[in-house]
Amino acid sequence: MAESTIPRLLTIIGSTFAGKKLIEKSPTSVKRLSLELGGDAPVLVFDDADLDATVADIVGLKLANAGQICVAPNRVFVHQNIYSDFIDKAKVLMESYQYVGERSSGPELSPVVSEGFLKSLEGFCEPEVHKGTIVTGGKRANRPGYFMQATLIKDVARDSALTCEEIFGPIMPVMPFDDDDDIFAIANDTEYGLSAYVYTQNLTRALEAERRLLFGNILINEAYYSLQLPHGGLKQSGFGKDVSHLALDDYYDTKRISIKR
Repeated sequence: MAESTIPRLLTIIGSTFAGKKLIEKSPTSVKRLSLELGGDAPVLVFDDADLDATVADIVGLKLANAGQICVAPNRVFVHQNIYSDFIDKAKVLMESYQYVGERSSGPELSPVVSEGFLKSLEGFCEPEVHKGTIVTGGKRANRPGYFMQATLIKDVARDSALTCEEIFGPIMPVMPFDDDDDIFAIANDTEYGLSAYVYTQNLTRALEAERRLLFGNILINEAYYSLQLPHGGLKQSGFGKDVSHLALDDYYDTKRISIKR
């Protein structure tokens, strides 16, 4: 389809690698592209956040579909004043998950897509990779299927593969920060720019996050997506919108018409 001269527009949801390949193959004609690509979503949890609601929000989104969501939290930064409490609460919630089919109610953890991908997730849990401490999980689940344990890793090195690559699985790396850190600059230190999450009760800080974070979706005190809201990324996370009325712009042409009477 990319090499064909027939399409006027190509749109995909996929990895940044897939988006680059699509661009590479498309110059056989002038085409529009709308690309929703990879993510490396940071979560910034300040010490005035509603901690119980924050943990429920972030763990719930992280483990939905076993983390195989482009907007899943990928790097969780928690203020040092509440860091230990966040870890304790996240551990309890993550350990409450059962695997799909094991019970009729309660939070469930889905399988990942393949055996090969499961092995790559296990690789993220090697100490020399994350350079942190596994709090819970870290292994393949002891059951049939491609199931990875819900995994919480604390004190992850900021330069580890877990913080630089899209995990796309049920592994949540957590790192502390303090008031001396320029946490917005740290959050922006990625080639991706799809989603970012901020938890704070401070309006001034929330507005600073909106201004400084270089991401297409900035969600403050909630993880909320809906069809009427624009969705798309910046930087290597692509361009264009794939929902909301703005998504229609790619499908319509603007004509300039003048008539002399």
